[in-house]
Order: sequence, then structure tokens, then C-alpha cells
Amino acid sequence: MGLHIKKIVVNGATSQYDRRLAALDAEYVKVDGRSSSELLDFAVKFGSLINFYNLRNEVDGDWTPFFTTDPIVLLASRNATYLAEIDSEFAGLEKLTLETQSFDRKFEFLRAVFDLILRITRELDLSLRFLDLCEQGQTMRLLRQAIITEIEEGLGRQLRDLKAYDLGAGLSDALGRRIGLDYEGLSPVWQADNVGPNGSIYRGSLSSRKIAHALPNLKSILSAYLYSLSNLKALAQTNLSSTMDTGDHKPQIALYIAFVTLFQTAQNTINTFSSRYSRFYYRDILRESFRAAIPDSVFLSFTLADQENFLSTTVSRNTLFLAGTDSEGREILYGSDKDLIVTRALLTTLRTLRVLHGKLLLQDPDSPLVVSRVFSSEIVVPDASTMQSAWATFGETRVGKTEAEVTETATLGFAWPRNISG
Repeated sequence: MGLHIKKIVVNGATSQYDRRLAALDAEYVKVDGRSSSELLDFAVKFGSLINFYNLRNEVDGDWTPFFTTDPIVLLASRNATYLAEIDSEFAGLEKLTLETQSFDRKFEFLRAVFDLILRITRELDLSLRFLDLCEQGQTMRLLRQAIITEIEEGLGRQLRDLKAYDLGAGLSDALGRRIGLDYEGLSPVWQADNVGPNGSIYRGSLSSRKIAHALPNLKSILSAYLYSLSNLKALAQTNLSSTMDTGDHKPQIALYIAFVTLFQTAQNTINTFSSRYSRFYYRDILRESFRAAIPDSVFLSFTLADQENFLSTTVSRNTLFLAGTDSEGREILYGSDKDLIVTRALLTTLRTLRVLHGKLLLQDPDSPLVVSRVFSSEIVVPDASTMQSAWATFGETRVGKTEAEVTETATLGFAWPRNISG
């Protein structure tokens, strides 16, 4: 929300700004909220759906390599990865797996969980293969080495565990059938060829319990993938801008970057729809108007100069005080809203009375509340102002002494003048 980013927050209590819902902002929902990275990555995803025909009019793959031979597209693909969506998809599949009663349906959802992780694996492996086809500039070498490092230091082992659990599901004491995914065609760096079955995650007397017991292990594998993806995304974000500004893009990519840049003009225009609709509804239909601007306010304390011999002075209303400059170099001025008399009077001691209540009869739940104890606390202000520790604003609840405060049992009673009867 950022409405009070420059305000001084003196406590963590709920404020007026905290009660404002972000969804009330006119620009909370965008008609097209895709970033430039997502638009660049869109070409790769869309190109994978279109057949490429060679000179013999034969289908020869798709149009993905047409885009992925340029560093900027590969970086954009990494940057466009939304980890929260992956985690949410896993959580949805996990919930369906646990709630479904039919074993066949439960098994299909479990297979979808395996497939989600394998799909991420293949996307990373495809990026690695495309990097081998790119001209090896510094950024591409850095990204390629980062992917290889993530695979060698963790993801490779996680994939081998996934494949072992896939094969292990077919063991007689597990689920009796393999998950049945295809792990062929992955790069050698994954070392996923010679993997044996492992059915240790399928525990329980019933097949449904075995599947439920396997899910936390798959969640652990996904967490490792998400951690690696976050590292690669951070690397892509760091190098995306500098790579975009280079002048050595492939011709087709340079043309597509130009299209994306121009498209963002239309994107920005259509994204004003929500604010324009809101303004039309509230201003033109309901005839509402904004309140007048509320100026900022500050609290100032004044002390008479020690070297002067004044006993008091007056700060007149509308006296201006300089508070620095704004982002454009203009002076920020605050004016006093009333006359103020400044004297040498000082606050030296704070005293509080803390009244504690309790039941008159402890064992009776309906007993009325009465005053049980009264404590008197004293804070010496000049000493307390130099201390780091705080003190209880409304007094302590027990007798004692702290760095700033002395608390005793209060002495209460009546005072009678000596000659009251006259």
C-alpha cells in the first residue's frame, strides 16, 4: 500500500492506513499485467505449439529454437518463472490426492504430482540445451554454469530419487504399479539412467495411506527445485537489463523486442480501464468528489537557549520551520498552528497510581470485583530520558525497582486539618 511509508510509526498497533484494502485501489486489477519478461517468454511457449516445416515440406520440430538462440529470451524465461504458481499447483494436486476416495483417481493425481516435478526438470534441461546452441557470451556462460551447478549439487539427486520412487511404486509391497513417467532424453549431467526402484516412501496398511505417506517426500523434492529456481531467477533478474541493452541480438529477436516495446504502449493504455471505469462510476454517476488535501503535520519541542537570560518567549502562530527539501529540491516548510509560550519549566517527575482488581471471593465465579491492591510508581524524567529501557506507561503491577522506575505499595487515606471543628 505504501500510504504511510514516510510516516514515523511509534508502535505496531492497527492504524487507519492498515485498514485500507489494497483491492480498493483502482489499479489493483490490470487487464493485461504481463511483464516484458513474460511477453518475451510467451513467444517461446507459443512457438512450441507451431510445427516447423523444412524445405521438403516435412514437419521438423517447432519454432522454439527460432527464439531460444538469443540470451535475452532465455533470461526472460527464467525471470518469468512464478514460484508461487508452481507451489500452488502442487498444493492443489496434493489436496485432490488426499481427498479422493477412489484408488485409481488417487493414483492419477499422484502421477500428476510426479509429472509436475518432471516437467520442471525438462524445462531446465531444455534451457541447458539451448544454451549450448547460443553464442557463448559471458552472461550465457554464467547462466549455463549456474544451471549445471544447481543440477550437480542437488537437483540431480532429487531427480534420481523421483525416478526411484516412480519405479518403486511398482513393487509388490508398495502400490503394485509404477507411476510410469518417461525420463528418457535428459542430458547426461542429470545422471538419471542407472536408477533402481525405491519403495520406502509408500508405507501403510492400505494403498491410500501409502500414497498419503509418499506426498511429504515429493514435497521435499519440489522444495529443492523451487530453491534452485529462485537462485536462477535472481541471476536472470541481475543480468536481464544489461543483456537487453546490448546491440548483438539476433535479427528476429531484435524485431520481437521492438514489438514487445511497442505493445507495452497499448498494454499501458488498456490497463487504465479499471481506473477510468472507477472514476466514471464515482465521479460521473454518483457525483462524488475527493476531499481536500490534508497537510502533513509534525510535533516540535522548544527549549530556551542556555546562554540567553530569557525566562520565557513566544513562538507566534504561522512561524515557518524548515524541514529540508523534497525530491525536486524545493524547501519543505511547516507553520505553527497557534501561539506558544516557551518557559524554563521542566517536567522532572512522573507519578502513576496502578489499581488492580480481583474477585471478593476467589472461589465464587459470580463474586463482584473489588480493588485488591494499589501501586505507586515514580519516574525521574531527567534520568529516564538518558536510559535505553522503557517504563510502564500506566504503572507496574508489582513492587520493585527498575532502571527507570521505582514502584511501592501506595499509601491511601484521608487528611484532616487540626482545627476542623473551629
